[in-house]
Parts: sequence; structure tokens; C-alpha cells
Amino acid sequence: MPLWLQGVIESCAAALMGIAGLAVLLIGMWLFGAWANMDLLAVGQLAGVLWLAGQGTPVALTVPQPGTEEIMSGTLWFLPLGLTAILLYLTTRVGHRLARASEARKLWQALIPAVLAYGLFAFGLSSLISVERIHVPPAGVLAPLGIFGLGIVLGLRRRYGSWRFLGTEAIGTWMSARSQQVRWMLSFLASMVKAATVGILAAVASAAVLTVVLIGVQWAPITEVYQRLGTGIWGGLALTLLQAALLPNLVLWVLSWMTGIGFSLGTGSLIAPAGTILGPQPAIPLLAAIPPESSLADTWWVLLIPVACGIVAGVWLFRDGENHVEDWITQRVGHPIVAPALATLTTGVILAAIVAVVMMLVWWLSSGSWGFGKFDEVGPTAWLSGLTLGGEVGVGAMLGYVLAPLVDAPLYSSTKDQTQPTVTSGSADPD
Repeated sequence: MPLWLQGVIESCAAALMGIAGLAVLLIGMWLFGAWANMDLLAVGQLAGVLWLAGQGTPVALTVPQPGTEEIMSGTLWFLPLGLTAILLYLTTRVGHRLARASEARKLWQALIPAVLAYGLFAFGLSSLISVERIHVPPAGVLAPLGIFGLGIVLGLRRRYGSWRFLGTEAIGTWMSARSQQVRWMLSFLASMVKAATVGILAAVASAAVLTVVLIGVQWAPITEVYQRLGTGIWGGLALTLLQAALLPNLVLWVLSWMTGIGFSLGTGSLIAPAGTILGPQPAIPLLAAIPPESSLADTWWVLLIPVACGIVAGVWLFRDGENHVEDWITQRVGHPIVAPALATLTTGVILAAIVAVVMMLVWWLSSGSWGFGKFDEVGPTAWLSGLTLGGEVGVGAMLGYVLAPLVDAPLYSSTKDQTQPTVTSGSADPD
């Protein structure tokens, strides 16, 4: 098969699998009573809207109000990160399969047609679903190409086992030709990025555990929403699978709640440890896991979790042993108290900045607009939550970096004590 044809087939197959899965779920819900006022064509259009929205395409919506002549309009721009991850995985398979089917020097012959075919599919789908109440701007179809391109890169990485195809080997050669100071600085920055990643992953894992606990505690309100919807067993199963697309967003929102900043579910609402202001919410069972009331007297302890995650990152950074900034400051300051304090402070500030920048982007992607009305703003305030989490993790990292030698010291001394008798007895043993 020609490479260009295989590229077209693989990209179209990935796109069709994604939208077909959505269509099956939505049609299943429709057959069991959901959206009784919609016809099958409208359900298919909804599947197309979700496929585009799951890849970052803004969709303009116009909905007439029942019983009135008023018309509500707005823009749906929201990434259900669970759905985005599935679509990204499908495109990752495309990159892996194309790399396996062709030589590296001929890979472009498959990739260029694949990208063009995926873009044409997105454009054709946006044209089909653009009717009187739904409009997709032509430039919006570029967003799926971004997801597709990222998936291709990840697929190539999976196939080749390294990032050399992106020119990282040349970067490594350049680094080896630099001075020792430059190599130390680059090693330090790489270690800081890894430590920040440890802190972020620990915080996200903690938020995931807390989300599971909230779902368990609020299980009765969640089942009540299911009963009100009346979708039946199979319709409820389809609805649950659709809600799984929102679960990563909810975990990130809970993480913002753990920082103390909280998040919103519509204009004028706020869900935070210090208090909750909630208005009418959409009939999404998963959202019933949000406690209707909260007070800082009961939830103060969650504010300590990000700091604890920072302590983990600080201990990891100390054990990594690549903090060359500490060596540089110690050589120039020399004071036995000021130098370590200044080095620890500098380390914490740099790590906090990395965490803040990364989480600002992540929270921005997890937020957005559900279209119109009060739900034109949902999710956390990305910049404020990012700065707060960065500060909390940075403080924890400084504590962890200071405490790490105390934690490690007994391990080293005990190891020495255990090995010393063996050496002594061995040296006394006659030939």
C-alpha cells in the first residue's frame, strides 16, 4: 500500500472510531428515554459537537427559551479531558503505525497526507453539524490538528523509544561542548523540572483520592440525580461513561479546592474550603458529589496537603543530588548559616515558579465555557490557583529539602555500622 494512502486511511480510521464511540453512547441514551424532544439527526449532531469540542474547537450555540421568544446564545469551549485523552490515544496509534510501516526518511510521505486528511475530516464534520442553532468557525478546525499533531509526536516517541527524531541528539552534542558551568546549570534545571513534576503528580494523586472519597460520601445525591433523569439501566451506563470524560476535570477542580482558591460552576458561584455558594446546577450526577456546604473550621486540613506534596518534592530533589545552585551560592557566600538558607530559598522559589506555570496551563485547559447563561464560566481561576499551588509546593519543598538530610542520616550511619564488622573480621582472617 502506498504510504500516502496508508496515512489517509489511518487518520480517517482514528477520527471515525472517536466519533462512532460518541454516537453509540448518545444514541443508546436516546433510545432509553434521554432527550425525548430530540430526533436522531440532532443526536448525531451532538456527537459531532462533542468530538470537535473534545479537541478544543469552539462551537457557537443558539437555543430558544421554551415558552418565550427569547433566544440564548453563547460559545461552548470546554475540554472534557477524559474524552481528549481518548482521542489523543487514537491519534497516538496513528503515529506509531505509520512509523512502523515506513522508514524514517520516508515518513513524511505518510504524515503529510494523514494530517491533511484529519483536517479535512474535521472541516467536513463542522460543515455537516453547522445548522441554524450550531455554528463552528472555520478557524476552529485547526484545534483538532493540534491534538492530532501531538498524538503523532507521542506515537513516534513510542515507536522509536527516544526523542532523537526531534533533534535531541544534536542538543546533547551541543550541551557536551559547553563549559562545565553551563552543563551544571542545565542539569540543575532538569532536576528542578523533575522535582516539580514529583510535586505536581503527588498533588494530583491526592486530589484524585479526595475526589473518590467525595463521590462515596455524596453517593445518595448522585443516585438521586440518576433517578430523576430516568434513563434506565443502559441509559444510565451510557451516561456514566460520558461522565468519565469529565472526571479528570473534576479531579483538577478538587485540586484547586485543596489550594484554598476553589472553583466556580457558573457566574456567581464559588466552591472553596472557606465556603460554598451554589446556584441551580445542570443535571449531571457527577456534580452532585460537590458538598453543598463547607467551612474552613472543618476543611482547614486540606490546605496542608499541597505543602506535604512539596515536602515530597524537596526530599526527592535532595536525593537527586543535582542542586548545583547550592554549591554555587556556598562558594560565593561562605557563611555557614546564610549560604544554606539562601540556597534553600532560591531552590524553593524556582520550583514554585515551575509548578505555577505548569498548573496555570493545566487549569486553563480544564476550565472553559459550557455555552450560555450562567455557565459561561466554569472551573478554577487558572492564574490564581497556579500561583497559590506554586507557593504552597515551594514552601513544602524548602521544608523537605531542609529535613531530607535528617531523614537520610540514620540510613547512612546504620549501613556503615552493618558493614564495618564484616571488613574488620575479613582483615583479621589469616591467609
